[in-house]
Amino acid sequence: SSDLDARNTAPAFPLLYEAFKQRTRFEQTVAAEVCRFYGLAAVRLHKNEHVEAALNALKTVNAGDLSDYIIGYRDELDGHFASAIGSYNSALNAATHKRNVRRAELVRPRLIASILRSPQPNWTWAIELARTAVERSDSVFALRSLAQACLESVYSDESMPDQERNAVWAEYLRTLEKLKS
Repeated sequence: SSDLDARNTAPAFPLLYEAFKQRTRFEQTVAAEVCRFYGLAAVRLHKNEHVEAALNALKTVNAGDLSDYIIGYRDELDGHFASAIGSYNSALNAATHKRNVRRAELVRPRLIASILRSPQPNWTWAIELARTAVERSDSVFALRSLAQACLESVYSDESMPDQERNAVWAEYLRTLEKLKS
């Protein structure tokens, strides 16, 4: 997975911390990834000083957009979905602006999940983001995001007209078939 698995975070943290301390020895892209993983692990373990250290270090390796990703992740885990959406959207816009497809694909599923979990989800936006993810890569993760966005919108968006509901349901069924194959 692109984010640290909760079961592996605590044992991995000392190694990530050592790598983080050595980050200046790495090429810039590698240093940014070390900072990202270190920051995500620190968020998971509620080690705020380490989160701040990772955020500050990301600025020095010209990867400030990853700061938005880590802040979004922290807000998402804390249940602050509106803030998470804003941070993830900033990270996605920066990745798109930099034409960093890999980073955009890292951010998009977290943004979709936060939209869907927010108190007033923007179903249309979540589906559009998921469709974009599938267009870029019809991976299981992208397809799963699209299926989830479609299913949740069909059952939860009371304002959706019947014709649109039927179209989204059909898209959900097509997506499920792709996931099965």
